[in-house]
Parts: sequence; structure tokens; C-alpha cells
Amino acid sequence: MQLRIAVAATALTLMLNAAAAMEITGGTEADRAAFREIQRTWIESYLAGDMETLMSLHDEQTILMPRRQPTLRSIDEIRGFFEGRLGKYDIDFNDNPQELVINGDWAFLMGEFSLTGTPRDGGETFRDAGRYFVLYRKNAAGEWKIYRDIDNVMPTPPP
Repeated sequence: MQLRIAVAATALTLMLNAAAAMEITGGTEADRAAFREIQRTWIESYLAGDMETLMSLHDEQTILMPRRQPTLRSIDEIRGFFEGRLGKYDIDFNDNPQELVINGDWAFLMGEFSLTGTPRDGGETFRDAGRYFVLYRKNAAGEWKIYRDIDNVMPTPPP
């Protein structure tokens, strides 16, 4: 268990270093710091299976468009999507954020991810990789929230 926590902490450090290297356009330093915190919180809550924290990052009008799935048009639908996944796997998650553009009360983040998941109750390990495009909106309280989240599969590498 301690080794698993140490590995997760190392992976999180590597992911946050990658986030620090992404191309950022616009916004204030406070905005940029907020996005680094959002990204850290999303990854930590996803890996820990912390549904409440993960959902708190979403706007009340959020929409999630996961690959090969119907469009999810509410927090309740998104919660249902994650309930089938969170806490059921030991996950090695690699995030490669590539571009963050901040413009007024709107921002988008674009990047790639890969992960390996091992079911905690036994079973086959799986691998996945994809790209994401996340649109954020700053709410009336000045908080950045996920407004739209789209992911898709990585293209098949050439032979």
C-alpha cells in the first residue's frame, strides 16, 4: 500500500511538471494558478475516487461528451458515468496538457492522456489513450468551472 501511494505521488508530480510546461496564452497569473490547481485537483480526485470533489469542478450547466458514449447533459448524468469507474481500478494516469487559452471569463484546455487500469477486484489490466478539449467558464463567484468536456481516442499509429 505504501509503495502504491509513493508511486501515485511520483506520478502526480510528473503530471504537474508537465502541466507547468504547457503553452499558456492570456489570463492573469491568478487565472493561471487557478488552472494549475484545477488540474491538480481533477487528477487527485479522479485517482482517489473522490466523487464529490470531482463533481465540484463542474459548472451547473456542464456537458460531458465522452467517446463512444451518449452526451451527458447534467451533473447527475456525469456522476452516473463516473460512478461506474471511480474507485474500482488502480490507475497509472499520464496527462500531457498542451495548450491553455484564457480569454475573459472563458478558457480552453487541450491535451492528451494515457492510462493503465487494473481492476481492484481482479481481472484484466487495460490501457487507454486519448485527447481532450475542455471549455471552462468563470462563474459569478469568480471560480473557473468545467463547462464542456470532450474526449476522443488517439489515432491508430501507422504500421
